[in-house]
Amino acid sequence: MNDLEKRVISQNRNFLENKLDVKDLLTLLIQESVITDDDEERIRKEATRTDQAKKLLSILPYKEDSFSCLVNCVEKTQRFIAKKLQTWKTELVEEWTVMVHGWLEEKFEEGNTEETVSIAEIEDYVKQKPEVKRVRVLLPQHHLITAVASCFPGAQCVGDGRTGVFLRKLRRKVPRQSYSVEQGATNVGGDNATGTYPTMCSWTIDHVCHWLDSIGVGQEAIGQFRSEKVDGRVLSDITRDELKNEFSTLRFGERKTIMMEIEKVKAKEAGTNYAGSRQGISDMPTTGTGRRQSTPHRDSVSEGDQSGNTSPKEMTEHTAKIRAVECSHVDLSGRELLKCSEICRTFDRIVKVTDKYTHHDVLSCSEGQQQDLLEPIHRFVLTDLSKDEGKFSLASETVRFACACLNDRTNGTLHFGVASRTSGSEKTGEILGTCLSGEQQVYERFVRKAISTCFVPEQRDIALACVRPLKFIEVIPTKATPTFVVEIDVVPMYSLCEEEAFFILVPRPKTGEGLQFEKQAVYSWRDNSPTEIHDDELIRFMKFKQKLAETRKEREQQNMRRFDSTDYSMLKDKLVNLLCLGEDGFIGDVYPILVISKPADYMDQSYMKENMNFLHTIEWKAVFDFDEKAAVCDFIINEDQLIKISTTADDFYSRSNKNIGDPDRLKSLEEDIRNSIPYQWIFVNGHSRTGVASLDPYEWKKQKREGFKKAVDFFASEIPAGRAIVVFVLLSKEWKVMLEAAEEFFSAFPDQWMCIAKEESVFQPWNEELLRRHCIDKESTDNHVIGGMPWEHVQEAVQQIRGPSRTGECMLHTSTGALVPLKKITLNELGGLDVLSAVQCENAKIQDSDKLDDYRKKMEETFYKGGEVDWWNFYFPENVLERTIGKKAKELAQKELQNDSNGHIGKVTVYHEPGAGGTTTCKHILWDLRKTRRCAIVRNISEQTHKQILKLWSFKDDHPKAIVVLLDNQDEEKSRVLQAMLEETAKQMTREEPSRQQIPVCVLLVCRRHSTLSGRKAPSGTMMVSLKHELDERELMWFKRKYKELEENYEENSGVDPKHLISFNILKENFDQGYIKRTVTTLLDDITCNKERLLLKYIALVNAFELGFHSLPTCAFDTLMVDLPYAPGPRRGPHAVSFRWETNLSKGIRILTNEVYSQGLGYIHSIRITSPLLSNVILTQLRKRPNEVEEPLSKVVADFFDNNDIFKQKCHARDKLLKSVKAMLVTRARLPSGLPEGMFSPLVQEVIDKETMEIAALMLQHGYRLTEDPFVSQQIARLYMHMKDWPNAETYAKYATDKMPSNSFVWDTYGRVFLNQVAEKYRQLSLTEQTKIQVDEVIPVIDTASRGIEVFRKAQQIADNERHMSSNNAGYIGEIEITVALLDCLNFVQVFSDIDVLHRFLVDEEYVPDGISCLFDFNGQDYVSRLKQLQWDVRKVLVRLDDESEQLHEEMNEHRRKIHEKVRLKKKTELHIYFGEASETVPDTLSNAEKCQYRRRLLFQRDTDTLGGIFSLLHQVDAERKLCEVSDLIAANIRLSATPDAYDLRAMICVNLALLHIHDKYLNMIKYEDMVAWSRRLYELRDTVPFIWLEPYLFFMMFNWPRKNTSVHLRPTELNAALRQWKETYYQKYPRQLEEGKPYRRTDNTKFFLANGSDMASITTFDQLDRRQIKGDAFWRYPHVLRKLQRFRGHLSHDGVEVMVNLQCASREDTVIQIPTSFPIGNRTMWNQTVFFVIGFSWFGPKAFDVSREDPTEDVTYMVADNQNQKPMSVYRQTARNRTDKGTHQWFMQQLNPIVDKLRRIKELQRLKRPLTRDEERLVQQEHRLGRERQRLVEERQRHLLACGDI
Repeated sequence: MNDLEKRVISQNRNFLENKLDVKDLLTLLIQESVITDDDEERIRKEATRTDQAKKLLSILPYKEDSFSCLVNCVEKTQRFIAKKLQTWKTELVEEWTVMVHGWLEEKFEEGNTEETVSIAEIEDYVKQKPEVKRVRVLLPQHHLITAVASCFPGAQCVGDGRTGVFLRKLRRKVPRQSYSVEQGATNVGGDNATGTYPTMCSWTIDHVCHWLDSIGVGQEAIGQFRSEKVDGRVLSDITRDELKNEFSTLRFGERKTIMMEIEKVKAKEAGTNYAGSRQGISDMPTTGTGRRQSTPHRDSVSEGDQSGNTSPKEMTEHTAKIRAVECSHVDLSGRELLKCSEICRTFDRIVKVTDKYTHHDVLSCSEGQQQDLLEPIHRFVLTDLSKDEGKFSLASETVRFACACLNDRTNGTLHFGVASRTSGSEKTGEILGTCLSGEQQVYERFVRKAISTCFVPEQRDIALACVRPLKFIEVIPTKATPTFVVEIDVVPMYSLCEEEAFFILVPRPKTGEGLQFEKQAVYSWRDNSPTEIHDDELIRFMKFKQKLAETRKEREQQNMRRFDSTDYSMLKDKLVNLLCLGEDGFIGDVYPILVISKPADYMDQSYMKENMNFLHTIEWKAVFDFDEKAAVCDFIINEDQLIKISTTADDFYSRSNKNIGDPDRLKSLEEDIRNSIPYQWIFVNGHSRTGVASLDPYEWKKQKREGFKKAVDFFASEIPAGRAIVVFVLLSKEWKVMLEAAEEFFSAFPDQWMCIAKEESVFQPWNEELLRRHCIDKESTDNHVIGGMPWEHVQEAVQQIRGPSRTGECMLHTSTGALVPLKKITLNELGGLDVLSAVQCENAKIQDSDKLDDYRKKMEETFYKGGEVDWWNFYFPENVLERTIGKKAKELAQKELQNDSNGHIGKVTVYHEPGAGGTTTCKHILWDLRKTRRCAIVRNISEQTHKQILKLWSFKDDHPKAIVVLLDNQDEEKSRVLQAMLEETAKQMTREEPSRQQIPVCVLLVCRRHSTLSGRKAPSGTMMVSLKHELDERELMWFKRKYKELEENYEENSGVDPKHLISFNILKENFDQGYIKRTVTTLLDDITCNKERLLLKYIALVNAFELGFHSLPTCAFDTLMVDLPYAPGPRRGPHAVSFRWETNLSKGIRILTNEVYSQGLGYIHSIRITSPLLSNVILTQLRKRPNEVEEPLSKVVADFFDNNDIFKQKCHARDKLLKSVKAMLVTRARLPSGLPEGMFSPLVQEVIDKETMEIAALMLQHGYRLTEDPFVSQQIARLYMHMKDWPNAETYAKYATDKMPSNSFVWDTYGRVFLNQVAEKYRQLSLTEQTKIQVDEVIPVIDTASRGIEVFRKAQQIADNERHMSSNNAGYIGEIEITVALLDCLNFVQVFSDIDVLHRFLVDEEYVPDGISCLFDFNGQDYVSRLKQLQWDVRKVLVRLDDESEQLHEEMNEHRRKIHEKVRLKKKTELHIYFGEASETVPDTLSNAEKCQYRRRLLFQRDTDTLGGIFSLLHQVDAERKLCEVSDLIAANIRLSATPDAYDLRAMICVNLALLHIHDKYLNMIKYEDMVAWSRRLYELRDTVPFIWLEPYLFFMMFNWPRKNTSVHLRPTELNAALRQWKETYYQKYPRQLEEGKPYRRTDNTKFFLANGSDMASITTFDQLDRRQIKGDAFWRYPHVLRKLQRFRGHLSHDGVEVMVNLQCASREDTVIQIPTSFPIGNRTMWNQTVFFVIGFSWFGPKAFDVSREDPTEDVTYMVADNQNQKPMSVYRQTARNRTDKGTHQWFMQQLNPIVDKLRRIKELQRLKRPLTRDEERLVQQEHRLGRERQRLVEERQRHLLACGDI
């Protein structure tokens, strides 16, 4: 019978057992030779028809072709059953054929004629499927071939039985892998059902204490046993004298009791009954001698009895079979038994290395005696197994013994090599041993073969499972030829045997090898030996076997319950003690690491779900998985647990193939783990899904050990010392590679491990091998290993630790009102978001109302003490006050949610002072909106956050509504970038889906903390509110009412004292500073421990000055707090107590601080001050000294930094603490505008204000030595700049750039060191009496400025290649600033006292005034060339800034952009004085070339030398006149030049394009042919200019693009070449733009479009189309836009990102041009289709806009084809830009010179000896006022020079 037919029988077994008529059917089956006479005998022996049918159905599966014969025979007797059998088989074949189809299509496909796949290979593949493994069904080969043929019609079946069957034209989809069915012995039922218990020698200290308590020993004495570390091994060897001398607390009676009980336990383990006779649980009596009564003969049974009805008398007689016997000290022959001297091996346990038998000793167990079904019955056999007759005896005795034990349902052990009572002169039980003639495996295979052969086929598997493998125990002393006692255990588990009667074919000797058999027989225990039963005795047995089976089942259950109440209790305590570091639950900071072996074959997903949920309920920090098939990983993912998978341990190895190719990969991985919430899953020995194969131990050590060691070392370096617990979970015997790896864990985490295993056969060899390798000692094994605890019990224990789940499934609201579930696997993809469920807290698993009320009180207390608000606080009514400002903010949010702009991203900002409740208020808004909107909180902003938000918005909703996302005190710059990315991506998404047009997407609720908002109000009409330290009347009344309620609850003993709810009381007292000070003082007085006070001082210091108010990792203070007193109790390991200080803090410090969990390596336990308002007060109070002045703040900081107890350890916690320290030293407070509130961080600023700048500098240096952070060094440089200590400023700026050479911001600070020096020199020159200096005196200034320019250029280079979210142009601005400062200093040089001389020197390449010729070679330097080069260097910088402003969308950092733009314009005005021209008249004395240069300087003076500058004139008054003047200047240059310069061509094209905006008359006045020619000439000259211009490519392409309404076209090959070079030049100019789709990539502007007019009318701009009047994509469908823009035809690519256009020129040469679309087209129906579009020219090249399937212009009735009848375009007119010269050096000197003249006159008057006139006296009296005015002017000028210094 094949597998499928067996499945048919098993699925319908109950039906067949009840309906099948066996009587006539047996005859037919015998006639068909389906069953034998022996089979018939066994069937007819059954007592009832149902039992007979059951037996028949158990026999048939082992017969060939029995199913079809059964159907044929049943057809003759019970036709309806035959039809059902055929129907069931057909249905099952169809069902499995469909399943096989699916599997085959996964792995195979049709191939060519030469390719073949064997049917055996397909069978192997199908066997691996879980469905097949679970039910053990495989389609027969002919059915499988049929299934393959129907799945792959082209496959051809070839081959025969000799060569094998193959399928031609079939191949695998993936490279072949060898599949094999995993083999492994399974201990069916586990160890607990065998009746074995831990022996005394294996007891742990906890076992001993538990046992002492159970026998009545006092607790004081038990404590002494524990302190003396008495385990079971010590206890079993203890003497009375030792009890008396070493345990003084024991009384005489206790000592006597202990010794008696020890003897009882030893005797029980040895098999001797000290308790007298013990009766079994069955009803069968025994004779007085212990022999079983004989059974009556068959003829004494009445007919009624034969029919199955049993009389009470017969019941009583037969129950003797399973009655326990009296224990006797006399054997059956009357001989006195000798005292036992050798204890038997523990039943059904593996042989330990220490298990030995001593020759001639006598085993303690008695042969044939039985006390209980679960206590083994023993049989001794003395034979020589090295001989053939010995081997036959081994087989014969084994099968008889096994059959008897199985039938009597008793455990048993068969001993070979031990003398029996029939052995002769030897003593019964004497150990003599036996020799072996071969390997032990040979004997094992021989016995297994004998069992398989002798037991009937249907019972063969049961027998093999119940008969355990042979155990070979060495006999000592060892002889020349080793001897052994061979033992075989039999465990007749009820789950296997049920109600079977076991038959065997009795073996007898055969000549040669092998066995021959007698007839089949049934054996049972009679007269202390296995005896064949037959006739009446067999009939009785068949009747009572059901009762016997039930008795066995009951005893197994009783044993399990006994184990639950004793061993389980001890093992559970041990598990909790190890896992929770001595606590009753996960308290404080624990870092568990899971190390897991490959699971056993039977552990499928359903098994794990039922028994091993504890694996995903513990928050592991990392998982090291040794299963390449990832079974446990799949289980945890299926349970929706958040994990992060790292493919292999090689990912941590710097020299692995992955990391060598990408050096930053390892660093990114480590940083990701440090900040990740999901834990890391590391595959240590292969991962089949990624193609990484598993290795054997030898190869693993060679290839993988190094990477694995790096992974362990990484976690060891991140986890604080003593906080880890490595949990080894052994799920199977496949732990060899894991054993090789274990040593790394023991080394990295000494004494911080535990091992859990269910079966002794799994963990005992593991322990012994670790002991052999000296990885652990015996005490560690006893204390750290939990063996024999069923997985379901482990799960129950962990569940009790974790408590009930308080969160349910996350449900999301949809636009239809329905709710959809958001599974954790999707939440894993949204890892950066904390999603608020629409039914948050409503479907939690806390059902009990009392528990729910207790939880409400707990959450309320935590929140009111200052803990972060939890969603449960909102769930419970009247737990959180809704703030008035919160209502207003909610109204603003709702208003934004109704905005119908396309892809709109709204924003509502809540500014709040620290501790005012900003986060709570914003969360309250989310809670109120959760029923109608999807809500989430951003944990950390990353490059993926905007995608995660949009995924949440669109998840399972075709018409999504806008969602609300909270940004709680996130980085301001990152928040702006996130909004910009959301805007851009949301617009693209809504464009792709027409159904989502004109709908809002998201509203950002931004919660931003500011130190003070006093006197500030949110601007009217803006989406902002401010939450200050002030409550209104309604809010104060709520707090008073709530306080009264809390007070009443406290008086009723149902709550906490409200006086201790400090955060609540601060608000109740309306933030009264007096209350805060009084409260802090009172609580500090109660804290007497110096360590606690010091801890509190340091936490308050960091929380007071670290603006983020982040919590600090608890374990960072471990080494500081180890001397605190602790409560007594069991702990894991000798030092565990020292690391648990956080659970034993005093009451006062617990009130002033909160324990929270912060992100990092998952979540780690952290601590912080209860409220930000308390930090400064606590710090101030703790700084007070008795009778002394207040301790300086710098001294507190220095003590903190010098505390080696805190900072000496290297771990993740220290790194997080250092991060807060860095922020405390570096981060400046920000104003709501985003600008810095002060020059330095609050800590540094306070030290400066209350102490000195020198002390602040020393404090920063101290912080730098501790952190070695470049940004701290940067702050030191900034401080020294303010102190004008230039050497130190330069030194620390250099430190910063050396440590962070790729950061443009630190390079900018370095450059500003030199800028400040130049500015300071300017200030000194301005204040000196001698207003002019000599040439050589300015050399140091030039050198300083040159060094600064060099550094600023380095900053520019780095900034252009940085991948920050926003660009940094400070290097460009800095170069302009230092150049202006240098030029201003040159004004004080005597030679340049006339500004015209300096101007001419700078702009005229040939002119060098008298007196500076020495600068040509001054100390080997040519300073003249250096100064003359300034104009081109500055022009290059200005071109870069002007082009970026024009060509790329605005900077995401709006505040920085505006400031940089303002500074750029100011400095440009000053540069106009030095490099421009003041007079509009060109001197006639100049040559033509000089005149051209003069006009270009005029253009520079007018700020019209770029496209942006020229087009800006359109917004000024009298724009046409100004543009015409510019045009005339350029035209004059072009007329004078035979070959126009690139500068003039570029400017001429720009001004003509601008004039098109003025009036239509210019469409005819400007010749299109000239523009084409100029654009081509400009393109040819593009490499002659020292700048990178994009205009040559833009104009060349735009004027020469082939289109229907112009006659001038380029050849397509030229276009392609120009496009390619354009792209390369663009990336050369803007390297940051190279990577598409990155958040730091800015969008390039598109200014020009191809229009429907001819010649100049064929080009238009956005301004001419009035884009600002129409929002969104509707712009493209506006009638005048459709009429204006020219449509092109092309083919959209397969991914929707570009359009292919086939261009053809007059020579009929054509080519395909690829034009990118303005945004990806998401509508897949348009891909690979003909489309129509508009061409716009961005600075990156042409782009396709408004891509559509149909030409929209066909519906427009009126089209403008040329320049006729067009209306003049309106020009936006504004007032002219403020071009004041205020702030320039010339303006400054005009203001300063009169003051200097007056001060000089005053000095002269003071030297006169004559009396002064009244006017002169009046002038002298003004000296101080004039001095202050001069100082004010100088400082104002210096601030102007350093305008960007602190941005």
